[in-house]
Order: sequence, then structure tokens, then C-alpha cells
Amino acid sequence: MPFSKTDSERAQNLALLDYATVKPVSYELLRWVRTYRVPADESPVAQIFIHFFIRHADAAVEDVEKALRTSKLDSWKYAIVTQILPEWPRFAIDPLKNSLAQLVTDTGNPETALMALRILAKYYPQDREWLSGWLTYYVGRMERNLWEAHQITDTYFSDGPLPE
Repeated sequence: MPFSKTDSERAQNLALLDYATVKPVSYELLRWVRTYRVPADESPVAQIFIHFFIRHADAAVEDVEKALRTSKLDSWKYAIVTQILPEWPRFAIDPLKNSLAQLVTDTGNPETALMALRILAKYYPQDREWLSGWLTYYVGRMERNLWEAHQITDTYFSDGPLPE
């Protein structure tokens, strides 16, 4: 197991193995995806394991579903729905449909909800009406948030650029 998010040598050694071999620790490997950040070079271990889980979509469904369903870490769910699941084929997404729908309706994390909505829209056009309703909700919410941000800027920071 890697010692840190920069221990790419150990991560690469694990990623070269097949999923059945790492299955006893596969959920722990998926946990390393939590360290994903932009720019990606801040956590090479996360990048290595992201590619591992993309390659093993069929075998990784159970672990990913567990993470989406049980984790309270929004950043982990966000990394999964933005970095791994967009690369998976529909057959691997099908078992995750309910978990993704729950993310869409979780209004506490709109960024993750939108990315889950995108995946569902890609594979389930028959759910367009339901997804469209949620998309309308998030667009309105984000427009209100952007308006508030401009109000705060104009009221409290109109004398120059925002402090860094």
C-alpha cells in the first residue's frame, strides 16, 4: 500500500496487478482517489488508481457503489463521478443508477449532483424529464449564488481586487 499520496512507485506496482489479485484491498485503493486534486501532480497515487479503476470498470462496480452509497466524504464522491465514471461504459453504470440518482437529489453538494446528472443524462435519455427538472433547479441555484457573490464583491470589495 502507498505510504503517501506521492508514493507512486508502490501505487504503480499495485495498479499493474489484476483486480482479482487486489480485491482484498481494492476498497482501500479506491480510498486513495479521495486525494485527487487539481493539478493532478499533487497526488500521483490518486491518478494511478483513477486509471486503475477506469480499466477495471466491470470488476470495480461493487466498490464504487459502496463508496457512493455509504461515504460521507463529498470530495471522494466528486472525484469518482468526475474522474472515473465518465470513462465507464453503460454496463458498468447500470448497477450505479440508483446511487447516482441519489447524488442528483442531494442538494448539499451541487457540483457532485451536476456531474452525476451528466452521467445519467448520457446513458438514460428516457429519464430526460426528471433530469431536466433537477438541472433547472441547479441552474437557478447557481445563478442565485453567483448573484450573491457579485453582491458581496460590490459591497465589501469594491475598492480593489479580492485579497488573496
